[in-house]
Amino acid sequence: MEANASRNSNGTTRALNFYKRIIRIDENTFSTFAPARLDLRLEIVSGRIGKLLDIKATAQTVSICDHVTLIRQGSEFVSLEGSIEKRSKIKKVLTEMEKATGKSLPCTIILQKSIPDRAGLGSNATSAAAVMRLANHAFELGLGAEQLENIAMRVSHDIMFAIRGGKVMIEGAERKRVTRMEEGDHPYFLIASPRKLSLPKLVFGEYQRTGAKLNDIIFKMYPESRMLMEAMDKAMERGISGTGPTVYGAYPTFKDCHSMKNRLEGWNFDGRIFIAEPIGMLQQYVSEDFTSSDGSQI
Repeated sequence: MEANASRNSNGTTRALNFYKRIIRIDENTFSTFAPARLDLRLEIVSGRIGKLLDIKATAQTVSICDHVTLIRQGSEFVSLEGSIEKRSKIKKVLTEMEKATGKSLPCTIILQKSIPDRAGLGSNATSAAAVMRLANHAFELGLGAEQLENIAMRVSHDIMFAIRGGKVMIEGAERKRVTRMEEGDHPYFLIASPRKLSLPKLVFGEYQRTGAKLNDIIFKMYPESRMLMEAMDKAMERGISGTGPTVYGAYPTFKDCHSMKNRLEGWNFDGRIFIAEPIGMLQQYVSEDFTSSDGSQI
């Protein structure tokens, strides 16, 4: 799901604000969107510290979203299109929440997918973080965002970032130094995801073995990514999301993005292409009313 609504005077859209919210559907059912994470920059600062590389990265949540619903009943996990890996992360975060609160959290999870799996867009982590935000309210746990992030860190630093989202700088081997950044000019992003799997362990392993530049390693593994980067030469900014294969270009208008999208589709590009906007920090509270005063869907 993408948001391409027109902007209002303060640079946001009604649709984007809706994507940030937690919705109470009834007393047992809560839902929210799980936005993708675009890694705008990734730099290896130094070699390994323990088992991990010391990195510096800038990440931004964007309006390509999975939709997650939590129903407070039973103990079955239901995924409409989710992978085994994704269900495993969801179970892990719920288990950690149970340990932290001493409460049982029996629920059914329904996951509707839009973010490509293993494309370098944080799909697994963002769905798990959405489940944590929903469970916090469905079971009235009263956890703050920082408490949720500390619990998420026991499973994955990527899940920790996805609790609040927005635009951040992440630093260090343990990815624990997180600095919130200004959203900037809010350009549109054209995001092209080749039909290949993201393989960060292989990319980082090749870096350790050869010391080559990260982009050179990624382009060797994913020739399509090089082609996409070269095609986006008119973008305000362009790059690879994390370790690939997904490539992005930032453009000032939706029209510019759409023109580039048409160009790529004319090449019979084998993959998925999205036009997305940045999403700011995600809401941690419940929006009780999911319809407007006239009864229409917000």
